[in-house]
Amino acid sequence: MGNQQQWSDMVIRAMNWSRDRVEDARLERQRRNDPVLMARAQRQAALVRRAQAEQAQLVANQRHTNLLRRLHARATTGFYVAAGSAGLGAVDLVGAAVADNPNVVPPGAGLWFVAAAVSGLIGARARARLKAGPQPVQVELPPVPPPLLPPGCVGAEEAQEIYNCEARLIAMIPAVDHLLPEAGLSLRQTLHTVQPRLHGVVERLEALASIDVMRAPQAAEAAETLRRVLVGGIESYDHLINATATLLADYESLRLRLLRPTPRVTLGLRLRAFAHAAVDVSDGLLADLGHITTRSNVAAHVDADSLPISHALRELLGRDGARDCALRGGDDYELCFTAAADQRDALHYLAESLDVPLTRIGRTAEGQGVHVDGEAADGGYQHFA
Repeated sequence: MGNQQQWSDMVIRAMNWSRDRVEDARLERQRRNDPVLMARAQRQAALVRRAQAEQAQLVANQRHTNLLRRLHARATTGFYVAAGSAGLGAVDLVGAAVADNPNVVPPGAGLWFVAAAVSGLIGARARARLKAGPQPVQVELPPVPPPLLPPGCVGAEEAQEIYNCEARLIAMIPAVDHLLPEAGLSLRQTLHTVQPRLHGVVERLEALASIDVMRAPQAAEAAETLRRVLVGGIESYDHLINATATLLADYESLRLRLLRPTPRVTLGLRLRAFAHAAVDVSDGLLADLGHITTRSNVAAHVDADSLPISHALRELLGRDGARDCALRGGDDYELCFTAAADQRDALHYLAESLDVPLTRIGRTAEGQGVHVDGEAADGGYQHFA
């Protein structure tokens, strides 16, 4: 009887163990197929990837800082060593001149001058790299989905739209990094600041979804308040996405204008009846207008506010940057000309007939050089400089 009881207990324990394992497997399959649990797992994995990307970005920024520090040290040290080596070489030359055989360059002086040349080259290369402004490597940020709210829950649609907006904005960042690294960094910082706050709102909505509204009516009011916060976040994201899209579109239009300028051949031919002098703006307005003032022995006074600057360029570079680009940038291939004041009506008719806008940006007077807003100015591309 004792052995039978033992065997019976063992069978019962084995059956119970098997039943528990089957139940665990069933629950595991249910958890795997549960969309809420799957969304939570995906969110946790995305948070881990985001943390890894942010850590990689910190490392890249630190490497960039170290690179700038090394370049600055090379530039400074290289020029100091070059100056010192050249001085010591000069001392050796003076010593050889004072000696009995002044026509022979001592070996030491030659070595000092070689050292000066090498050090100066190292310093010049480092300074050129610093002037070029190397940018830190920008690590791509993976999107992080917000917590999944049950269907029909207050704020569920808004939470999904938040995720869609964030995904669109993240997809734009690489193109912005290529165009304006500062703007790309600003977008990353905005996401780093705003995204956790909005996801925190979704988490609070997730917690409120489990509360019985009949027992706690204030939960419905709190959920509606949080939903309105999400709506405001969606509107802010939309404005940011639209502004970023406009920036990218403006850059593309400006790039095409640079690569494919419109030749003003017909305008140039028609201007022969009105213009006293004319030049195409290829080296920059200040440089090319300076050719006219030098050859004509007059001064040109330019009103910077009258410069024809496109809205796209103002949005891209800002007021001061766009103005400097219009004054000193090159490859416009527009025509700059001078004409008598009594020809304004005829020039206005010419502009309308050719559908080419003509803008009066200043006047000529006695004197020399080009002046912008009353101050002497120069710039643009200088050949053989």
